[in-house]
Amino acid sequence: MEKAAAKLYGSYGALNGGSSVEAIHTLTGCGGEHVKSFKSADDFFKFAQSAFNKGHVLSVSSMRGSGMVTNHLYSVLDVKHIA
Repeated sequence: MEKAAAKLYGSYGALNGGSSVEAIHTLTGCGGEHVKSFKSADDFFKFAQSAFNKGHVLSVSSMRGSGMVTNHLYSVLDVKHIA
């Protein structure tokens, strides 16, 4: 998403923060929503799987201590349950 937005605005330097909802709206014209947190990993999985199955564009950002790069946006390409 970041690369596409940078192409749209002319450079990475032209990007000034923003949010995934803004980026998705800018690139697709579709609306979006911020979902801050879930009570459990299972609740998150059910939400993500349902949205993905409906064809929604999904992205997630990381929190400190999650094991992912902090303050980075990840595009969700698929939702699978791994036992």
